[in-house]
Amino acid sequence: MAQVQIFFGSQTGTAECFAEEVCDEAKQQGIECEVLDLQAFDKDSFAMRKIVVFVVSTYGEGEPSDNAVQFHKWASDPRNDGALKGQRYTVMGLGDMNYSKFNNMGMMTDMNLERLGGKRIYRRGVGDDSQDIAADFKEWKDGGLWAALKHAIAEVMSEMGGAGFAAPTLAEGQVEVVPVARKGEVHVFYAHESEADGAAKDICDSIVAGLKEKDAIVSAVHDLANRKSIEFVKKLPKRSVALVIADCNPDGLCSAGRKLIRNMSLELDSKALSEKDLRLVYLAVASSKCNSSASSLREQLIANAIGIPKAFERVGVDRLGKDLPLYVDAGVENVEPVVKELCAGVATFVENVNKAAAPTNGASTSGVGTGDAGAAAAPPAPAKKTRVLCAGPEATEAGEALSGAWPGGC
Repeated sequence: MAQVQIFFGSQTGTAECFAEEVCDEAKQQGIECEVLDLQAFDKDSFAMRKIVVFVVSTYGEGEPSDNAVQFHKWASDPRNDGALKGQRYTVMGLGDMNYSKFNNMGMMTDMNLERLGGKRIYRRGVGDDSQDIAADFKEWKDGGLWAALKHAIAEVMSEMGGAGFAAPTLAEGQVEVVPVARKGEVHVFYAHESEADGAAKDICDSIVAGLKEKDAIVSAVHDLANRKSIEFVKKLPKRSVALVIADCNPDGLCSAGRKLIRNMSLELDSKALSEKDLRLVYLAVASSKCNSSASSLREQLIANAIGIPKAFERVGVDRLGKDLPLYVDAGVENVEPVVKELCAGVATFVENVNKAAAPTNGASTSGVGTGDAGAAAAPPAPAKKTRVLCAGPEATEAGEALSGAWPGGC
């Protein structure tokens, strides 16, 4: 088992990106760690964690992000008091000062973990998205986090008699329910030209609906007219898809599309995102008034939008599926076939990413783990022990029910 688990509760991807940054830097400090999605929260496996870091965002008026709802419900229940006795923790909360319950999830998580018996090892961080949330995160991270984690690791090692962070083993006939976090996700960005009767927003809505029908995870939809949209590009989670839909006309891209290209040039260095293994899908949307003009201007309109893939290519993001549609004229064409083809390509990629991330029999999983490379391997499980792999809290409950009825124990 890794020495430290970093859990994230994220609505738009910022908390997930920060959690991965903590993990990357912790490894540079010699700390074995892993990043886990709170969507896969399981109370039993969570209680076995020795040292945890939380990076959680506040959604709406003080609510948890969608993937943290089940954890927050459990942690807020006073009947669970004492369940985390001996666990060490620290929390980084993200929010926006413009909302009345600013950073509520960070505060509640910190209070709940202490009430449940956890021991705070480092001060709670507060990130304000209305100011400079990246600077707030950096100040928290660099202000003593590594020393606090190393001290906590030394304490746990001492308490365990130097035994290290061994993976828990299963008793004969016991079932291990392992929540599996899904990795592939889509972040949608649209650049809409309302004054010129652009159709990018409508097509964006159709694509999002189509992706959800195919069970592809659409983590967020961003309006590129928003001044903060470049921040969401910079914080795209690893292995995700950036899907950009932009209105264009004979004069060029719409203003929001041009703004994206300009900001990426100013704020992102060459190959800045290359290590994240991201993919780009983009669709230029025209709104011609007649078939003759649509036909004569097609190549020009496609060329007008080429700045988007070039901007992403410069920072290390390749296009997904060179055969996927990259242009549609909503004024004269039936857009449905284009939307379907694009959704199918993106959904297939997301599915393949999830399959690659899923644990195989005997492999390390997010539910328990067997430690990083070089750590002592846990003893192999007896043949009669069966693992039930579950994605999400509802599936975990079903897995637990199945384990109770499995013939002969599993």
